[in-house]
Amino acid sequence: MLGELLSDGAALAATEYKGERIAISAKQAPASRTSLLGEDLEAIRLLIGDDSANGMRVTNATGGADYVVLTDDDGLSVLIEIASAASDVEHSFDIDLPDGATLILTEEGSIDVLGGDRYTIAAFEVPWALDADGNDVPTHFTVDGNTITQIVETDETTVYPVVADPDLTWGYISGTAYFDKWETTLLCGGSWYTLVAMVTSALWFPILAAVLGTMVALACAARLLDKCIKVKSYGTVAMYSGGYCTWYH
Repeated sequence: MLGELLSDGAALAATEYKGERIAISAKQAPASRTSLLGEDLEAIRLLIGDDSANGMRVTNATGGADYVVLTDDDGLSVLIEIASAASDVEHSFDIDLPDGATLILTEEGSIDVLGGDRYTIAAFEVPWALDADGNDVPTHFTVDGNTITQIVETDETTVYPVVADPDLTWGYISGTAYFDKWETTLLCGGSWYTLVAMVTSALWFPILAAVLGTMVALACAARLLDKCIKVKSYGTVAMYSGGYCTWYH
């Protein structure tokens, strides 16, 4: 099983992909843990659309919220249950990353876990939050080093409890290849030799070769805008800034 729940008091959950491991722990120490069973488990499975997930409820003694931690073969979810208007709406998690990995907040609002080889090894999907009436509640991530904070923007119309979800998935196949400023500049030259020299992965090479023309055009535009390019595993090419987009590493 790729995901597992930790019960040592230090981390809420951990998952592993191809020998690389990540653990997620709340900044505030949990007060108690109980396994999800029966109707409670079925309700949570229905909410996230996964009838195979298992997990536990972790009570937070000081923040007025519970964490519902779920794992399956693809990764893990940490649902935040905000009990009332008096509860914390900012929830921070320390992420224990593999060596050389970094967190990149994307323009879409998701977070890529960038491995040392510049390919994403995991991603926190764009977060969502719903109130008790099923209405969307605005929410977003912030990143500070290895700490992710999900901020839930409740107001006077919010009906409690509110459920929010930072969802982690693993896998190179759903990830992104990031290019820094130097690599983006090289790609702007459109050199086939440059592409071959930079990308040797059996998975990525055919994809990047197929979108070479788009990559060259966007690489040149990114260079003029002081940005870099990134390529999704299914061939979408886009510009980005921040994170890995520097001249030196």
